Amino acid sequence: MKVDTNNKHLHAIVERIFIEGSILRNNDIDLYFVKPDGRLVYLYDAGQRSISVEANVNQAKLLWLDILDLSEETCRYSDFWAYSIPILYDEDPLYYIVARSIQNDLLLASYVYMTAELISHEFVHNRTVEKVFLKSEYQRAICEAVSHGYMTVDRFGVITYLNTNGAVLLNTSADRVIGKYMYDVLAGQDQLLNVLKTGQQWYHREFTIPIPKAQARLVFSALPIWDDRKQLVGAIFIFEKVKTVQKMYADMVGSHSIFRFEDVYYRSNAMEEVIHLAKTAAKTETTILIEGESGTGKELIAQAIHNYSLRSKGPFVVIDCSAIPRDLVESELFGYVDGAFTGARKGGRFGKFELANGGTVFLDEIGEMPLDMQAKLLRVIQSKTIARVGGSETIPVDFRIIAATNRNLEDEVKNGNFRLDLYYRIYVMHLVIPSLRERPEDIPYLVGKFIAKAAERHLVKAPELSQEALSCLINYSWPGNIRELENAVERTVVLSGETIELRHLPKRIVEPFASGGFKATYELKPFFEKDPNRLQTAERQVIIKILTDVGWNKSLAAKQLGISRSTLYEKMKKYKID
Repeated sequence: MKVDTNNKHLHAIVERIFIEGSILRNNDIDLYFVKPDGRLVYLYDAGQRSISVEANVNQAKLLWLDILDLSEETCRYSDFWAYSIPILYDEDPLYYIVARSIQNDLLLASYVYMTAELISHEFVHNRTVEKVFLKSEYQRAICEAVSHGYMTVDRFGVITYLNTNGAVLLNTSADRVIGKYMYDVLAGQDQLLNVLKTGQQWYHREFTIPIPKAQARLVFSALPIWDDRKQLVGAIFIFEKVKTVQKMYADMVGSHSIFRFEDVYYRSNAMEEVIHLAKTAAKTETTILIEGESGTGKELIAQAIHNYSLRSKGPFVVIDCSAIPRDLVESELFGYVDGAFTGARKGGRFGKFELANGGTVFLDEIGEMPLDMQAKLLRVIQSKTIARVGGSETIPVDFRIIAATNRNLEDEVKNGNFRLDLYYRIYVMHLVIPSLRERPEDIPYLVGKFIAKAAERHLVKAPELSQEALSCLINYSWPGNIRELENAVERTVVLSGETIELRHLPKRIVEPFASGGFKATYELKPFFEKDPNRLQTAERQVIIKILTDVGWNKSLAAKQLGISRSTLYEKMKKYKID
């Protein structure tokens, strides 16, 4: 049932001109506000300067209203005179103001007439403001074009407009809710309407709204609307899905991936096997642990896996476990609610896990994570839910974990620095990126790529590389791995001319070579020398896991693996998978 707000407008107008303002407040005449059907709506008590509604008025005192002819402006009865003037809106009487006197009082008649005129003028003004601010066709066109929900209410909390996207978010239609109280439509979310009480705008507050057959987690912002007389006439509510805000916030804080497998430069068999295994693992939902020395490109591989996976359109959120201050770890990972602690941001904050919903969490340097947080991380992985700091609501999350470390986690477990149960949770698919000194055959190719990139960045011609300089680069141990190599190459490009000579290289690289500390040739070490069947073993495990996940449906499994059904059957036969 739609709400008739005329009574509320009348009450507000009478209160403003008789009680709050100075206009007419010194008159001692009681005024009766009556509907055209003769029903009493309000009584203005001049002595008390208060407004009473019908239920609070002594009915016996008002029996004379039953014999009153509202169409007559002045009527004489047996023992009193009555004066009745209509309050008009669009030429129609909304109400009548009635006053009575024991004698014919022309001054009272003029007073009632002027009061009715004043209230009629206020009604027209209020309704015009509503049309201008809340029902403008220009506003409607703009609001239908935006991607989020847009709702307006009048000063009494009655919905006056809802755009198409807002109706979709609330699983309703504009026709079903316009004209109804907002707190009825949104199931008692009274906090939303505080903007009408305080006149204070607020932004990005999260609410769980019951909608037909479901619940919607929405983020609302509220803006009060004022007229030219500084009177509050309504409010605008802008809202959207929490997931939409999460994605927007994740994009703003730089949580995205740019690297793909094509951006990984290599020529060695060792890296070829790593990339093949990474691509196979990417097509699954399994947790991946990447181990490797600092500078080997663990995050690059993690981004490539994400972009190759079924979650590529979701966010890629990086959590550097070594860089978050210990006292902020929990709030950074799980977020917090409004007022959770001193200094907490107004309205609360999303945590990293929420921002990663639908995408991938990259836990960089997971070996540095404090033990107490390891326990909470394990709980998140198992339950797929989180609770914000200071809040009690359980929030479901959906993300895939890729972890990386330059430590040996097995040793960390033995030393009591890493939880065994968490270790087994993340040690499902294991990638080890070989250091640069283990794959020196990649160095010439990498150097060529880095020279081209540095020359383009510094707007110079790409220099040639002397054989002696290349031999030095190949035989250096590269403790900083690819990161160190790229920085060294960029330095030489800036300092050299047409050819990079030995003298252009950093001293730390040249000195061991010049003193004979390096051999003229190098020996390639097989990456999987300890287990030559390691790749095949891992691939077999991946295939079995995907087949299990899809109920051994061969077509679905082949699709997830990115191979044909015939190829899948060949691999099943090869690995003896029944």
